[in-house]
Amino acid sequence: MRFLIIDDDADLRELLRLHLANAGYDVLLAEDDLFFRDTLKPVLAAAGYRVTTVSSAAQLIDAVQQHKAFDAVLIDSDMETADGGNLADYVRAEMVKPATPILRLFELPPQALLGIPSDDRMTFNISKLDRQSLLGTLTSMLAAQDENTTSQELAA
Repeated sequence: MRFLIIDDDADLRELLRLHLANAGYDVLLAEDDLFFRDTLKPVLAAAGYRVTTVSSAAQLIDAVQQHKAFDAVLIDSDMETADGGNLADYVRAEMVKPATPILRLFELPPQALLGIPSDDRMTFNISKLDRQSLLGTLTSMLAAQDENTTSQELAA
């Protein structure tokens, strides 16, 4: 059994706020390192996300082909079997929602890459060691996606 450490009441309030805000979002986590899969999945689940995990590029491709409507995809940038950037491009091309947020996870990312969006503004580079930044970025990206969808629906 894995435990999520909550340091104080402020952490608990923030986790509850995230859990309520994120309930119902389906997130795909592609991570080949068991340690990081077992660390990130409970953090994401505690924040309210429904998490599907895969451990290889082949499993990621299968998961995307079977369930093209993930709300967000988190991809290990240095998977042994594939390059995270190429996988992000593949996922972007296959998803039903072209604006699906994709986070490329780095263990020790170059500082110049952190938080920098790609040209499509929906693919970010983030450290998998910084859970607050990961959750904050993911929550913000999904909220922005929902606002864009609502605006497009109202305009139609």
